[in-house]
Amino acid sequence: MPPPKLLSTSTPTLSSFTSDTLWNYEVGLKSELFDKRLSFDIDAFFIDWRNIQLQPNNVVFATESNGGAASSRGVEYEASYHPF
Repeated sequence: MPPPKLLSTSTPTLSSFTSDTLWNYEVGLKSELFDKRLSFDIDAFFIDWRNIQLQPNNVVFATESNGGAASSRGVEYEASYHPF
């Protein structure tokens, strides 16, 4: 019976991955009214992220792979009034 193998001598297979892509769409409006006493800003955005690159928490070998996709969407606004 051969002795047990403590360390592997085989070379790990590294997986290939593709570059990720990110598209960011944004539209907004900035306005000043009443002799610049009132300002109002509004903005809408959409982010589309594909082939997200992942780095698994592997202690022995650093590997990267592609994950799925993600998106983010939202609205931002700001208003201020200066009476004097």
